[in-house]
Amino acid sequence: MKKLILLPLLGLTFLVCQGVSAVEVIEENEPYTIVKEAPPKETEEVITTAPGPNYSWIKGHWRWDGRWVWVPGHWAGRPHPNATWVSGHWVNRPHGWVWIRGHWE
Repeated sequence: MKKLILLPLLGLTFLVCQGVSAVEVIEENEPYTIVKEAPPKETEEVITTAPGPNYSWIKGHWRWDGRWVWVPGHWAGRPHPNATWVSGHWVNRPHGWVWIRGHWE
C-alpha cells in the first residue's frame, strides 16, 4: 500500500493517483486516513458482564491497516459516573471512507 501525507493549506487537499488505496491526511494536528474501499459489515460480538458499575462497553470496529482489521470490543472505565461512550464510525465522504473517533460525553 502506498501512503501519501498531505498538509492542506486551504481546506482538505486530495491527491488522486492510480493504485493508491488510502491517503493519510494531517489537518489541525488530527491525522486520519481516507480509505477507498468500504469497511466490511460489523462483526457480531458477545458482550460479557461488566467488571463493575462504572464501566461502558466500547463496541468493536474495523480499522484500516493496509487491509481491514477487526478491533474487538472491550469494557472501559468511565471518566465520571454519568459519562456515556459515543462510538466511533466510518463515514462515506466524496473521496473515500473516513474514521470518526469515538469519545466520552
